[in-house]
Amino acid sequence: MINTRAMTSKPSLKDAILRTLCYADIFDFPLTSEEIHRFLICDQNQNISKVAECLPAEMVGTPRTVEKAMRGAEQMSSINGYYFLKGRRRTVLLRRKREKHARKKAAIAKGVGKWLMRIPTIKMVALTGALAMQNSEENDDIDLMIITSRNRLWLTRLFVVPLVSLVAERRKPLQKYDSVAMPARRIPTSRRENGGKQWNNAICLNLFLNETALSLHPSQRNLYTAHEVAQVKPIWTRDRTHERFLTQNTWILEHLPNALPKSTQQQPNRRRKNTKGIRQEVENRPARPGDILETVAYRLQKRYMRAKKTREIVRPNAAFFHPRDTAKLVLEKYQRRLKRYGCMPETAT
Repeated sequence: MINTRAMTSKPSLKDAILRTLCYADIFDFPLTSEEIHRFLICDQNQNISKVAECLPAEMVGTPRTVEKAMRGAEQMSSINGYYFLKGRRRTVLLRRKREKHARKKAAIAKGVGKWLMRIPTIKMVALTGALAMQNSEENDDIDLMIITSRNRLWLTRLFVVPLVSLVAERRKPLQKYDSVAMPARRIPTSRRENGGKQWNNAICLNLFLNETALSLHPSQRNLYTAHEVAQVKPIWTRDRTHERFLTQNTWILEHLPNALPKSTQQQPNRRRKNTKGIRQEVENRPARPGDILETVAYRLQKRYMRAKKTREIVRPNAAFFHPRDTAKLVLEKYQRRLKRYGCMPETAT
C-alpha cells in the first residue's frame, strides 16, 4: 500500500495544496478554498487564512484572455471560485453538471431514508462516495451506509433489503469478475454495470456497521478511506451516532488534519475505551433470544453470499460489500499525479 504521508522532505503549504488538488483531480472534482482547507493533505492543522494566501489568483477577463493566462500559469488555476490543476478547466463545468444529478439522487436517498427510520435498530443512514460530495454522474447508483444497534446488524439487514427493494430500485450484486481486469479509469466515478445494464439511481447497500464497530480496522486506514470517512453525509442519525462514528475514526487526522470538527477530536481515548467496554459487555452478558437470532441470521446470510463473494468483508459486526480494491486503484492514480507535478512521496508496501 502507498504511504501517502511519508515525504522526501518537509513539504510547503503550497505543495500540500497541490497534493490536495491532485487527489481531487482523480475524481474530476475542482475544489473551493473552503474544501481545499478541509481536505488539505498535510501533516498538521493549518489556518484557513494561511491556506487562502497560497492559492493562485482567480483568472478574470474574456474567455480568450483567460485561456492565454492559464497557458502561462504554473501548476494550479482558478476560475469562478474553483481551484484545479493546470489544463483541467473543464472539471468546473463537469462539477456543476454532476451537482444537478446529485440533487435528484439525494432526493431519492432521503425518501428511502424516511422508510428506514421505521426500523428501530437502525442508528444512522448516510450517503457515501461520490454522492456525498455531490459529484455523481447521471448513471451512478446511490451508495448508502447503515449503522445499527449493537448485535443487530444481520437481523436489521433482513428487514432493510426487502424494504428498500419495495420502495425503490435496489442494486443487485454483480456477477463475479476479475477486479484486477476491471479498467482502473472507471473506478473513481463509481459507475457500475451488470451485463450492460446501468444501475441508474439504484440504491446500493454497500456498508453496514453496528455501533460497537465504528472504528475502521488499521488495515483499512489510508488516505482514500480517510476521505470516505470525512465525507460521510448523514440522511438522519440517532443518539449522536454520526458524531460517535467520527470520534472513533480520528486517525483520519493523520492524513487530513483539518477534516473533522473540533467537537469530535476531544477526549478520543476515553471514547474508544468506552466502545471497548461495550464490546466486552456484549460478549460477557447472557445470551438473549435476539442475540441467538442475530447469530442465525449472520450464518445464513454469510452462507448465501459465499458463492458470490469476491473481496467483500463479512463479519458479525461489519459488512463491506466492495468487490473491488478501489483504494489501491485511486492511490495509484494519486501517486502518478504527484510524480507528474513534482511532489512525489516515498512509497512503501
